[in-house]
Order: sequence, then structure tokens, then C-alpha cells
Amino acid sequence: MSDDTDDQGDFRSVGVEVHCHPDVAADITRRLSEAAAEILADYGEDEVYDWGAG
Repeated sequence: MSDDTDDQGDFRSVGVEVHCHPDVAADITRRLSEAAAEILADYGEDEVYDWGAG
């Protein structure tokens, strides 16, 4: 995971990078996206301004 300052002031960029076989990539992406959406639902737009999984 990273904790890098990005160009949005006091916001930070955090992430997960997964290196995997193509046969499981779509499933992992889907599951990470679902998990992120569930976690981020607890935060407002002033706390999380953008996110994506892919």
C-alpha cells in the first residue's frame, strides 16, 4: 500500500496492486471493487473525492 501526497492538497493516494494470472484477474477486480465500495460508503465527498478499481 502507498501513502503518497497527490495534487489535491491534503488528500493522499492509497492503493493495492495485485499481480495475478489473467484467469483470476476479473474476479479479483470485481471483488476489490465491491469491497472498496462498501468501505468508502462510510465516507463523504469531502473525505474521498475519487476512487476506482480496474
